[in-house]
Amino acid sequence: MHERQERSAASFELPNTNAAPLRFVEFWQLATRLGFVDKEPSYTGASPMRARIYKPAKTAMSSGTAKTNVWVLEHVAEQARSVDPLMGWTSSDDTQAQVKLTFDTKEAALDYAAAKGIQASVQEPKARKLNIRANGYAENFATNRRGAWTH
Repeated sequence: MHERQERSAASFELPNTNAAPLRFVEFWQLATRLGFVDKEPSYTGASPMRARIYKPAKTAMSSGTAKTNVWVLEHVAEQARSVDPLMGWTSSDDTQAQVKLTFDTKEAALDYAAAKGIQASVQEPKARKLNIRANGYAENFATNRRGAWTH
């Protein structure tokens, strides 16, 4: 029969227990040193996250430009969506595709992406031609029109 080698927790010297909780990397290094795991994890096979950084356009429903003065970092979906066979709902296991972060400047968004190891592509906004009419909105109700006017 094989004899199982038992280790008691008292035989190991742990770091200061009054200190802050261990981060995952520190915990993994400690567990590796103590022989609970064989080797440290390898993340070389994982593909880096991708995202796009853009400045949103104004909505087509109004002429206002609210919510267009920020830069958005939006993660690119890593996998295609699938259709649920029973209910017909469209779903995905990729939760990063739901994340949209807003930044005041393009540089702040690029700095964040670089700090988090995200491959980001920037889409510059297109210049919008202003539509300024001589009389503005009041032109719709002008009384000095020469011909008949209807909607």
